[in-house]
Amino acid sequence: MTSGETKFWQHTGATIVGVKRNGELMISPGPYIEFMENDILLVVGDSSIHHSVPSFLYEDDTKNDV
Repeated sequence: MTSGETKFWQHTGATIVGVKRNGELMISPGPYIEFMENDILLVVGDSSIHHSVPSFLYEDDTKNDV
């Protein structure tokens, strides 16, 4: 599933500015990047993203279905 399909920004208020995967950093990945297990996301936003991003990524997957 891509970041655009998950509506990551709409659900978290955070913008993904980079993804680290297998030791490689992809800058400004855009909405078509597919999330993969063990990806490390570099995100920016206001202080609310400290709660919204982990909640979105790690809570029950059925809540995040698009």
